Amino acid sequence: MAMAIDKAKLLAAAEKYVGQNKIDKAIEEYKKILAAEPRDLTILNIVGDLYVRTNKNDEALKCFYKLGDAYVETGFARNAIAVYRRVLRVDAAQIEAILKLGDLYTAQGQLGEARSLYQQAVEYYTQRNQSDKAVELGIPGFVDNAH
Repeated sequence: MAMAIDKAKLLAAAEKYVGQNKIDKAIEEYKKILAAEPRDLTILNIVGDLYVRTNKNDEALKCFYKLGDAYVETGFARNAIAVYRRVLRVDAAQIEAILKLGDLYTAQGQLGEARSLYQQAVEYYTQRNQSDKAVELGIPGFVDNAH
């Protein structure tokens, strides 16, 4: 069962810490809220942004993936696209985000965008000598050229 929290008090403390540029302390306060309300996507987004500000990109990416997945689950594809794009701004080699974006664009009928992302994925796998994974993507044109 979730613990009872004074969300307003925690938010005020977190915002105060941000204003004082005490980002780690602000993150601690926001994480108390997330512990009680793990589906608070606004707070999850804020925490991800704060991690980016403190160059804790691995932690930021964890937040952004949770956020993007939650948007996909709730049918907010545009929001998910924006989040996965942010993942790629933090780390352009995040293959999971590239593939998720490709799938989201495909579902939205934006096939040019999707194709570009899938081609990025093929290049990613090819550079890592994982052409089997590139072939699994089934990108037209690649499978023909792979043999």
